[in-house]
Amino acid sequence: MESTAYIQGSKVRIEDGDAAHVGIFDNRAKVLTLVSVTDRTYSETDKDRMRAARAAVEARLAESRKELRASLERMPSDARESFLSRMSPEERAALEDGEERGGARETSEVATYERTADKGAVAGFACEWFHEVQGQKPPIDVCLIPWKRSPVSREELRPLEGLLEFCGAGVPTQLGLSHLQVRKMIAALPGLIALRKVGRDGKEWERLIRVERQNVSAEKFAPPLGYTKSTIGFLESGEIGSDATPRR
Repeated sequence: MESTAYIQGSKVRIEDGDAAHVGIFDNRAKVLTLVSVTDRTYSETDKDRMRAARAAVEARLAESRKELRASLERMPSDARESFLSRMSPEERAALEDGEERGGARETSEVATYERTADKGAVAGFACEWFHEVQGQKPPIDVCLIPWKRSPVSREELRPLEGLLEFCGAGVPTQLGLSHLQVRKMIAALPGLIALRKVGRDGKEWERLIRVERQNVSAEKFAPPLGYTKSTIGFLESGEIGSDATPRR
């Protein structure tokens, strides 16, 4: 699915392909706003609510792992090993760990980038191919535009980096990254991601389509007028409600 990111100052707005759902992040205030165009509602999540969301998700994941372990214990040994063989080393370790740590396991292994001799071109920009390596996972092929030739600078992308840190610190991911480890992963990037391929068949996972420079209206970084604020935050559980007053 195609998505569009608008960046202005300390704020970033990300729209999905049909703009039915919009995410707005203020890197200075550390507040994530999610907008549903379909429902004409929006919700706001700060650092405290993100931490609460993480606790709720981790509790659900811990319970799911507990139930899965119980199911595996009832399986014949050959069926159990067949099931476990299809899991990644990280997933299997988390499942077989008797201690309920909650969420994804922390790991000191963050992605590193190994340069290859191959060159490419994406969206009119020359890029260089690297192997993205993390732990025992199969390497991912990624074509990066070196920062010195990138159409946008690292500094201009700080709001996007802040969003990744905010979400990475607040909810468990398959990478199991902590806040500090997300920062290390971002710092390791040798350039702007132009193309990322995953799997043995080299399926495209991420591709840069275009970069445009223009002034973005401040209205892009706020919920539209008339939208109602929802009382449920990012990834929180419970009943969905809304206040009675639309944004004016």
